[in-house]
Amino acid sequence: MPNISDFSRIYQFLSSPTWDILVVFFAVVASFFYGMSAGKSKLLSVIFSVYLAMPLFENFPYLNTLVNILAKLQKPLSLFYSKAIIFVAIVVLLNLILRRTLFRLSSRNDKWWQILAISITGTGFVISALFHIFSINQLAKVSPLVSQIFIEGNSFFWWLVLPLVVLFFIIGKRGTE
Repeated sequence: MPNISDFSRIYQFLSSPTWDILVVFFAVVASFFYGMSAGKSKLLSVIFSVYLAMPLFENFPYLNTLVNILAKLQKPLSLFYSKAIIFVAIVVLLNLILRRTLFRLSSRNDKWWQILAISITGTGFVISALFHIFSINQLAKVSPLVSQIFIEGNSFFWWLVLPLVVLFFIIGKRGTE
């Protein structure tokens, strides 16, 4: 049963959220509106692009060479930003490929609750993946709540799995409609 100290922590959290909690909230809202306007298939394309980009990025044999080239082009560019640019380029390239091949579905029957579920789990996955790949928590101070949800323990594994579970239930529902 919740006690007074639990309510005071919740009030403190809601009255002065940290930057990382605001970023997570904004990312979920932006993802939801993107899904509502672009459609569920395009939202799924972005999520699966990140799934595919992670092992490609982590095992890319020319990563250091590209980072050095980017550093020469733009002097103050840090290692983090150089790697982030390369990762985003891989995601964009994969997204273009997936949208033209696998995710050419119509968005006429998209339901808001399906897009919301995909937005929440997909955004959680992307944020957890970014923490995993780039060690953002070592670059900036992260709140204990965000750390617990996205970084600590087995959270990365669960964020990897959750979008797939949601997709399983959404596809299962599609067959009965």
